[in-house]
Amino acid sequence: MERIDLSPSETRWEPDAKAWQSMCSNPGKYAPLIERVVGFMLFIGCRDDEDAADRLCLGFDDFASQTPFLAGLSPDEVYFVQVGASRVIFQEDPGPMILRDATAWMRDGGPE
Repeated sequence: MERIDLSPSETRWEPDAKAWQSMCSNPGKYAPLIERVVGFMLFIGCRDDEDAADRLCLGFDDFASQTPFLAGLSPDEVYFVQVGASRVIFQEDPGPMILRDATAWMRDGGPE
């Protein structure tokens, strides 16, 4: 995975296609993590408050490093879980099917 400069102070991860597909092929590991991040996003009001979504995106590395279920993940994995959670929460109506949605998102190969 390589870092891409967006501006002098902003960078984002560009996922390695092979690593990304490997993560998509492992829903037993990543779908529950996506589900937990979605729960956190709902808790801080990401669907109702655009600022909350921005705060989560800006502070996601800090959140991931302080969250036991994410702390041991590589930067690729953290990015994968973050994108999956964002995709689920902003594209689908979250509810009891979040885990199903996360698994479906992974089966489809992640973001387009």
